[in-house]
Amino acid sequence: MGNDNRNQVIIDEIKHWKQNKLLPAEYCDFLLALYTYGEGVEENTSSKGKKHQKSLFLYADVFLLILLLPISLYLLTMFDYNLWIEMVLFLGIIVIILGHLLWYKEKHKPLVHVPIILLFLVFLIGTISLIHTTLGQGLVLNTTILIHCIVWIIVGVVFKYHYLLASGIIGMILLLSIIFL
Repeated sequence: MGNDNRNQVIIDEIKHWKQNKLLPAEYCDFLLALYTYGEGVEENTSSKGKKHQKSLFLYADVFLLILLLPISLYLLTMFDYNLWIEMVLFLGIIVIILGHLLWYKEKHKPLVHVPIILLFLVFLIGTISLIHTTLGQGLVLNTTILIHCIVWIIVGVVFKYHYLLASGIIGMILLLSIIFL
């Protein structure tokens, strides 16, 4: 096996590592530059187009997912008198967010926090709407919000989500200041 043939096998293997993210891209680029004597290798333009298309789809998906929060707030004003329709729509939104949570957890780890935040906020909005519509304002509503804050703190501590921990603490402080001041 000639030296050029051996180098080509190594270069192909490094390309495979880079494509499947077995090594960081910087390491692969360094190794490719080393084995191609500084000439580098040509990237597939179709793979660049696919990556661009995937990232564009992902950004659009995150944007549409974030739009579920104002939609859920709009549902509060639109279906003020029909509790069943409102709750079914909130349940549908929660199912959509849970689906995204599972998909992001498997495919896009850095974005998994977006559906987590939205899930907690939409669930808070839905339960506040349910309690406010059925029982009105008062002790039950404040207790519901307090329970949400405690759950946020517990989940934040257990899973090390600092934003949930901070949100739960801030929510408790605001709620207690509204009650006692």
